[in-house]
Amino acid sequence: KVGTVNAEYAEGDGKGNFYLASRDPAKLYRIDVKNLKVTAEWETPGCAQTNSLAYDAANNRLFLGCRGSDTVKPSLAVVNAETGAVIYTTEIGANNDGVIFDPETKRIFAANGNGANINIVEQVDANTYKPLEVLSTRPTVKTIAYDQKNKRLFSMGAETSMDLQTKKVIIMPNSFTVYSYVKN
Repeated sequence: KVGTVNAEYAEGDGKGNFYLASRDPAKLYRIDVKNLKVTAEWETPGCAQTNSLAYDAANNRLFLGCRGSDTVKPSLAVVNAETGAVIYTTEIGANNDGVIFDPETKRIFAANGNGANINIVEQVDANTYKPLEVLSTRPTVKTIAYDQKNKRLFSMGAETSMDLQTKKVIIMPNSFTVYSYVKN
């Protein structure tokens, strides 16, 4: 049992564990799937509202998308999957909802809906990372998928409006769009 109200993403390591990102409280859990037991519970300093997760099997690293809070900016955190230590953070766009890692190109993609962008970070080695690019998208584009074979990133979004009386976001009819990004 994990102490979270908002379990967000889970990612397996291929060794019998999966890692769970918890938004409330902002924690990361390692769970032994065979024994259904939490084997580690880690705080995520500098990473508020942990939300999305990707795993690098070769270097045993977790890439954690963090939405931020009133006092902590949205960020991408790199975590040692053995110890839970945060080894790198970089600021990203607001409202992160997806992180993808391509082990061949060593690229990490973090999609951010309110930021209307996708941050791209390069893994130099297991402990060294550098921001490469901020790809402009549209607001609401935050969920992503990756075609590993063709190196193509997909996302989706829709046009929205805000009802000022109810403060609710309205999705405009017939505006759903799938976007595809590829580096030439």
